[in-house]
Amino acid sequence: MLTSQTVWSQLTLVGNYILESPLRIGNGTTGTVLDSEGRPYIPGSTFRGALRAYLESMLRVVHTPQHDTPQTVTLRGSDGRPVSVTRMVTLCCDSVDKRDDDLNYQGCLTKAIVAKWEADPLLRPILAEALVNNSCQVCRLFGASWLAGRVFVADLPVINSEWRGGFHTRGGLTLSRDRDVAIEGSRYERQAVPSGTAFTFQLVAQNVTPAEQGMILLGLRAFESGMVLLGADRARGFGRGHLAIDWWNCRYVDGDHLIDALLGAETQPFTEVEAEARLNAFVAQLGKSYASPHL
Repeated sequence: MLTSQTVWSQLTLVGNYILESPLRIGNGTTGTVLDSEGRPYIPGSTFRGALRAYLESMLRVVHTPQHDTPQTVTLRGSDGRPVSVTRMVTLCCDSVDKRDDDLNYQGCLTKAIVAKWEADPLLRPILAEALVNNSCQVCRLFGASWLAGRVFVADLPVINSEWRGGFHTRGGLTLSRDRDVAIEGSRYERQAVPSGTAFTFQLVAQNVTPAEQGMILLGLRAFESGMVLLGADRARGFGRGHLAIDWWNCRYVDGDHLIDALLGAETQPFTEVEAEARLNAFVAQLGKSYASPHL
């Protein structure tokens, strides 16, 4: 929750996402998601979900016990007296072990834990603070069922000048592994946005620390290098592309300049140099060193 003491900020990153192979995002076997005017777009939730999934996989690799942070909450015990409970909070959730009904899960929160805390009269007055402090770093940034996210990705509309109005169509057959012949009725056809098409990208991060900004930027580095694929049929070569951030038009606004920005003053530019500083802050938080490729 924001208070008068909260440091407010908003980071806006913009650019283009350019397809290097056909992209298929939509419902059904031939569908491609379209806007009201029949033009393709990439749902912001698709890009944001892929960014979150990449960051979680990366953080699981670098995680060590030193990254675990103990958090203590006071609950009402079975005898009605206050009981202190210490939990370990880590960098991200474990996608294998985490279950919604687990009351003893460590590293983040589950729906069962949150429901129990919501019903606890001792914790209820500071419930919001407890939910934030006991959520993993990724959930605090991207949100959970009990926690609002602070990273927003707008739908990526197609750039009209980069789209010729047609779709790529690819067909095929499913082969029997035993007989090495086509399975009857297995013919399929896929419709996709053709390679070379470009989309407009915008990400907004509110009230995030320099280290959290660095985490976001590190995830976007994977999109810049084409490491993250989007959409369906990725195993068939679809969904490859790369992000090109337009540093000239990226902006950062903090609390000291908020009123000026709302009154129409030019907002602060956010440059590659500042991005490197944010990356350094995040890597330092992980206890590692970082040598910028731009130095």
